[in-house]
Amino acid sequence: MVGVAVLQARTNSSRLPGKVLLPVRGVPMAVLAAKRAANTGRQVIVATSTEWSDDALAATLKEYGLNCFRGSLENALERIVDALAEYSEETVVFRLTADNVFPDGGLLDELETEFLTQGLEYLCCNGEPSGLPYGMSVEVTRLAHLREAACQSVDDHDKEHVTPYVIRKFGRRYSEKYKSLKQGHLRCTVDCLDDYLLVQQVFSDVLEPMKISSLELVSKLEGAPFQPRGDRPTPRLVFGTAQLGSEYGIANKTGQPDWKAAQGLLKTAIANGVMYIDTARAYGNSEAVIGQSLRHGWEGRARIITKLSLLQTCPEDAIASVVHAFVDASIFQSCASRGVRK
Repeated sequence: MVGVAVLQARTNSSRLPGKVLLPVRGVPMAVLAAKRAANTGRQVIVATSTEWSDDALAATLKEYGLNCFRGSLENALERIVDALAEYSEETVVFRLTADNVFPDGGLLDELETEFLTQGLEYLCCNGEPSGLPYGMSVEVTRLAHLREAACQSVDDHDKEHVTPYVIRKFGRRYSEKYKSLKQGHLRCTVDCLDDYLLVQQVFSDVLEPMKISSLELVSKLEGAPFQPRGDRPTPRLVFGTAQLGSEYGIANKTGQPDWKAAQGLLKTAIANGVMYIDTARAYGNSEAVIGQSLRHGWEGRARIITKLSLLQTCPEDAIASVVHAFVDASIFQSCASRGVRK
C-alpha cells in the first residue's frame, strides 16, 4: 500500500452536534472510523479544525494515539492539503469522513489496487453506482490534484466538499467491484439520531468493531429500522398527508393517526425512496405533523410540496397587492407550522 487516508472530523454538525464523539461499542465514532481505516496498516490522519469546539475531539484522538492535524473549519480542502504538506505530489490520497464508520482497511486496499492498476486520477465508491450502501463513502485521488484544486477553487462549495474541482476535471468514476451486491438502497451513514441508533444496533454484538469487515457490517443492515424493505427505491411515488392532519377519506375507519404513527409512516416512506411529501394548508395540522416528524436530520431527505390556503377571507374584488399579502400570509403560516424560517 502506498496511499495515505485523511479522515475529516468536526464536532459542530448542525443535525447531530458532537456526533463524532458519540460512542459505538464504547469507542468514539471518529476514533472507530480512523482505526477501521487503518486496520491493514495504512497511515491515517484525522483532520479537524483549530476551533475551540474541536478541542475535545483533538484531545480524544491524542488519547487513542491517532495522528491529528488541525486547520481551517470552513475550508476542508485547505485543511486536507495542509495536513499533507510533507507528502509528494504523486501521493495517493483517500478522503474519508468520521460519520461513516463502515469503510475499513480492506476496502481501501481494494480501491487502491483498482486506482493504480487502471491508471485512474479519481475513484470513489458509495451508494447505488457501487452496489454498496450510502455511507460506504471513500474517494481516491492524487495529492497533486488536491493541491491544484486548493489553488484554483474560489467557490465555497468546492472548498467544503473537497473534490468537486477534481471531479469536474477528470470525471466521477465509481468502483463497480461490488455492484452485483445491489446494496446501494441501504444506508449506513450517521447524519441524525436515528442513523446513530442504527449503527449502534449493527455494532451491538460485534466483538471486534475495529476488525470486522465492511461487507460483514453491510450484511447486518437488512431488516434494520428505517432501511428499505425492497431492493428498488420508489422515487416516483408522492406521499400524500391529508389523513395525517385530519380524519380524511371516505374509506377511513381509523381516523387521524397519532403523531408516533404519522412519524413512522413518513420516515418509512422516505427510507424507501419517496422524495416528495404532499401537504396543504387545508389538510388540518398536516404541515405541523410533518415538521415535527422530520426534525433532527430528516428534513433534507425529501421535498415538501404544500398548497396555499383557500384564501376564503380574501375579498373577491381585492386588488393585486392585497391578494399578494394573503398569499404571503399563507406561505408564512406554512413555514411556521413546519418550523422552518423560509
